[in-house]
Amino acid sequence: MIKVNYEIFQDSYFDFEKVLMELFAERKGRGENTAMTTGAGSTTIEGLTVGAAASGVTLGAAALTRDNIVDLIHSVDIAYRKSPSFRIMMNDTTMAYIRKLYYSAAGGGTLYTPGSLAGAPAYIENVPVFINNAMADIGASAKSILIGDFSKYKIRRVAGLRMKVVDQLYAATDQIGMDLLWRWDAQILNAGGNPIKYGVHAAT
Repeated sequence: MIKVNYEIFQDSYFDFEKVLMELFAERKGRGENTAMTTGAGSTTIEGLTVGAAASGVTLGAAALTRDNIVDLIHSVDIAYRKSPSFRIMMNDTTMAYIRKLYYSAAGGGTLYTPGSLAGAPAYIENVPVFINNAMADIGASAKSILIGDFSKYKIRRVAGLRMKVVDQLYAATDQIGMDLLWRWDAQILNAGGNPIKYGVHAAT
């Protein structure tokens, strides 16, 4: 619930309601992304790192290598690797780390290939990359990389968004409460082949 002073609506020189809706939309988008990435699945959405129950590769506690990435790619069944939705997912910090990895000695070529067009995904080992900053950083016990056929992650949305406005609960402080409500859920479809796997760092 967001509490808003009535004075803001009365005194503002700009369209505050429009700004508020933009803030709600951003909060909704970030909240959904976090839930779809790390949601526990019991009290909230089943996130990708939870639904992807199979570990593809165990990584170093605070590092990863090209061999790790190649092994992770090939840990996914080839039928899923042929899917147009086969991707690698990581956060931007992990991407920066991988961009510094070379095939051999420094100067031997990086694993990273930029997208050829504006807005196109970059590639690592010829696999397109999703940047998702809800993913964990490289670190002990963290699941820093996901890989697989992301078309197997299904999202179900019910009806539309509802804005709830409460004008009595905070009346004593001359405020109104605003809340955004919607119904949705998500889950990985897994027939036993583990279409999406994670790379998890060792505990020590």
